[in-house]
Amino acid sequence: MCSKFQALFLFVIPIFLFFTDYCAKAGTVNFTVSPSVIEFDAVQGAVKMFPLSLYNQGTSALEIRMSVSDFVLDPNGASQLVLSDGETHHWAQYVKLDSTSFKVEPGEGHTVRAIANVPRGKLGGGYFAVVFYARPETVKEQKRRTGGVVLGAQVATLFIGEITRTGSHRGRIISAEVNPGPYSTENPLSMRIMVENTGTTHIKVKGSITLRNEQGKVIDRVHLESGSGLILPNGRRYFQGFWPHAHKFPNEKVTADIKFRFPGGNVRKSLPLPLDFQK
Repeated sequence: MCSKFQALFLFVIPIFLFFTDYCAKAGTVNFTVSPSVIEFDAVQGAVKMFPLSLYNQGTSALEIRMSVSDFVLDPNGASQLVLSDGETHHWAQYVKLDSTSFKVEPGEGHTVRAIANVPRGKLGGGYFAVVFYARPETVKEQKRRTGGVVLGAQVATLFIGEITRTGSHRGRIISAEVNPGPYSTENPLSMRIMVENTGTTHIKVKGSITLRNEQGKVIDRVHLESGSGLILPNGRRYFQGFWPHAHKFPNEKVTADIKFRFPGGNVRKSLPLPLDFQK
């Protein structure tokens, strides 16, 4: 029976798997790529070289094909590869690989290099992904004989770049919502806030809510979580927090002071509970 692989996000790096009825014969695809994420600064016109190492942990030789792609992050922080579209912060078009296909035997590794020509006339952040697609070498002959579906796996290394000291760090809160009551220890009040990056470079956001009663006294604090908190320019991300003690204040008029912090700035908003973003 074929092994099932679940989507794995390493700093929101997706692994996509394609299954076949013949995987037991073909062997499993089991390999690692490091690093999974590269953050870098550069000046306009610079040439940056990044070594990437692949190691075959499986029992079959692997055929590897590589490519460079742009990517975005969805509101939950998951990475999605996209076609190059010339968007200001998409840098795939400026990146070359010193190798785009090779073979790796079981228990062996291989190093490739991504070479980025940092564009001139750009400001702020730039982002791209180097994608590794692998399949067992035995699949090629097996597919010819059986007509079966190819087993393969895809892993991407994400590159988070910035042209030094040119990016602006800005954001705004664009929505806020809570789950319906009544609230209890089994159904705590859940708050979900969406933040948009309105600057020209990526931001890593941390959020919290200070809860105050009608007299302005602090009655509780809530942390807002969303993994790394990374938001790319023009991107949006949800942050969620839980207030397990909401049921203890059924008749209180509570104000939520929402604050998000990131290097170079912060955003705030005060809303009554239940959160009414229009007020």
